[in-house]
Amino acid sequence: MGFDDDENYGGYTYGVEDNRALEPEPVDNAPLTMPVPSAVHQIVSIRTNRFEDASLAVDELKAGRTVALNVQAATVEVTRRIIDFVSGAVYARDGHIAQIATGTYLIAPHSVDVRDETRSPRYF
Repeated sequence: MGFDDDENYGGYTYGVEDNRALEPEPVDNAPLTMPVPSAVHQIVSIRTNRFEDASLAVDELKAGRTVALNVQAATVEVTRRIIDFVSGAVYARDGHIAQIATGTYLIAPHSVDVRDETRSPRYF
């Protein structure tokens, strides 16, 4: 037995050409593409006249979504309670709240930068 390319072991012939595991695989040099996210940020609109629905806005804020909260149909007392409740959650989450129209508020998590270009910043 020598070091020939073809050797016979027990009736089987092994040759160098049979060892395909050592052959290099062809490399695909195509550029990698990253998947595009379907939505970078979501905005949820909530229209209510009941205090019980204030927790819906807070739940959306906790989930990292911005909320447009419309309380125009609520009474002054209910509006005050809703805004007090939501403001507490915004403060606890280090978020932002801004009145964007009469009876409409923008509630955003900390990761969203809220700017009012028309007036000086208001903090609730």
